[in-house]
Amino acid sequence: MSSKVSRGQGLSDFFVFTKDAYLMDRVAMKNNFIMDSGFFSNNIFTEREMCSAFIIIKPNGKFLKYYGEDYNTKIKDFLNTD
Repeated sequence: MSSKVSRGQGLSDFFVFTKDAYLMDRVAMKNNFIMDSGFFSNNIFTEREMCSAFIIIKPNGKFLKYYGEDYNTKIKDFLNTD
């Protein structure tokens, strides 16, 4: 879903993980996975949810941060607004 949305909107997508990530050895080997320096966990994803949080940031500064599932409609609505 992430790469499909990103490609269609001219966005970059990557995944951030922490040192205590589940299946750390597999996650760390992927090219678009980046170890969090603490910035994301301290400032953006402050709720500790596993694999259920994302943020989309538009060039104009508007953003959608979401925790949970069933996000398809929210993403489509967000991308179709300025």
